[in-house]
Amino acid sequence: MIHIFLVDDHKILRKGLKIVLELERNFKVVGEANTVREAIDSISSEQKIDVVVTGINLPHESGLELIKYLSTTIPSVKSIVFSMNLECSYALKAMEIGASGYVTKNCEDFELVNAIMEVQNGNTFVSQIMIEEIKKNKLCKSEDEIQISPRELEVLNHIVEGWSNKMIGDMMYVSESTVNTHRYHIMKKLNAKNTADLVRIAFSKKLVTSN
Repeated sequence: MIHIFLVDDHKILRKGLKIVLELERNFKVVGEANTVREAIDSISSEQKIDVVVTGINLPHESGLELIKYLSTTIPSVKSIVFSMNLECSYALKAMEIGASGYVTKNCEDFELVNAIMEVQNGNTFVSQIMIEEIKKNKLCKSEDEIQISPRELEVLNHIVEGWSNKMIGDMMYVSESTVNTHRYHIMKKLNAKNTADLVRIAFSKKLVTSN
């Protein structure tokens, strides 16, 4: 069972999210909050929370403050930004300070469900529309000092898009073990500790390439 906490200042949106998410047999919404302070107080007292889904534009404090608090104080709790904001700077900032996912509010139901499952499994998830915005804003040219091959960059793009190693292998017509090898080399070159760290570094180093 994945225990989820919702943070948004629109009660009707939280109500709708709870209904949608609890259609999944292994999802349970265990709490809700209107502000960052309410969220911190509730999360601190709640025994079991796996994933926090939070907006950014909250009363009094930004949802980014909540993400920063969780990543430094309760790192076992994963956070996903759920926002209408398509500015690349917000997504990059959220990932840099510890968010494991960034999902836009105009997404389909399954996208948020997939995001929650991915971050719970230790991966990251960024809405495809957000990835395209980042590419469109030319944050996507590789830096010369980082020696990553074109094939590795292709694998890195698919990792950022949330594909599993097996799916990447099928897409690139190579074995899953080959993808594992590419992933290992990429993480070593970028000194990434895990997949979430790898995605944050890819964004910050502007290594996401255009299609």
